[in-house]
Amino acid sequence: MYPQAVEKLCNFYQSLRVEDVSHLGEIYHEDVTFTDPVHSVNGLSQLKQYFSSICSDEVEYRFDIDNVVVSSCNTQAFLQWVMHYSHPKLSSNRPLQLIGSSVLRYDERVQHQQDYYDLGAMIYEHIPVMGWCVKRLKERLELKHEANL
Repeated sequence: MYPQAVEKLCNFYQSLRVEDVSHLGEIYHEDVTFTDPVHSVNGLSQLKQYFSSICSDEVEYRFDIDNVVVSSCNTQAFLQWVMHYSHPKLSSNRPLQLIGSSVLRYDERVQHQQDYYDLGAMIYEHIPVMGWCVKRLKERLELKHEANL
């Protein structure tokens, strides 16, 4: 299997619930740095606050972790995942998906996590009017790119 720190993190994200936020200290180091396209937090206390704010009864999250690569020195890992989520203010609460990845640095617990994903695909494309504009802009950029090939 995977190193214990990676295994605990994967299990946490595959069934993300607000009740689990109190157990973050079992997964993350006290001095953890966590960065994603929305926030950057330092320390376990800030990370708990961040997760408490994004986990609520009206928002659902579930992660399918498709690929885990552990470094040969066994202190770093790369994860590819798909987040399944729904939010009452995005796409009429329809289930949505977002592809992303995470880079981890760890010892017994995760010390650093950097998440990568397309914030536009997560939020902006699902907001009326703004979503239409973002999609049209992407289409125009794609057509321009294809014309240059």
